[in-house]
Amino acid sequence: MAMVIREARSSDLDQLCAIRYGESPAMHHDRLAWTGRADFHYLVVELDGRVVGFGVLALEVPESWPAAEQDKDYPQAIDLYVSPGSRGRGGGTALLTRMEEIAREWGADRLCLTVDPLSNKRALQLYKRLGYETVTAEPYRDHWSFRTSDGELHQGEEWAIDLAKPLHAYGPDPDSQ
Repeated sequence: MAMVIREARSSDLDQLCAIRYGESPAMHHDRLAWTGRADFHYLVVELDGRVVGFGVLALEVPESWPAAEQDKDYPQAIDLYVSPGSRGRGGGTALLTRMEEIAREWGADRLCLTVDPLSNKRALQLYKRLGYETVTAEPYRDHWSFRTSDGELHQGEEWAIDLAKPLHAYGPDPDSQ
């Protein structure tokens, strides 16, 4: 099984839509338009040459994002998703590991993410296994809303819990010398 984590490309659009948000291709299109910025990464996971998952890494909050996003800690891993038939093969772990590497190279000392602990228990278990610790003591109701470039309004509400993982610099610990 050959696995590759890379930046998303416009040629991935059909595969991305087949995985998730097929009814709203503008979601992927907008993210692809941001690709290439130093503070934004739209990554895909390929298994055997086929895109099976994706995730967004926002190193800083873009000014055009909704006010609710302005209050979160950054860098932030957002919308990490692996297609159901490809789960359990290491794609989510590899995607998140690559996000951590990019954030570390950016100079970040931690990576943050938010997950619904009730409807996405599997992801919560993965994050905790990878060293993410809860930041919020209790789940809270997250109300979100944004408009894609095609003018479509996306909004919703879900239970959420915030997690973070300390990122340590590469190489030996300078304090141990």
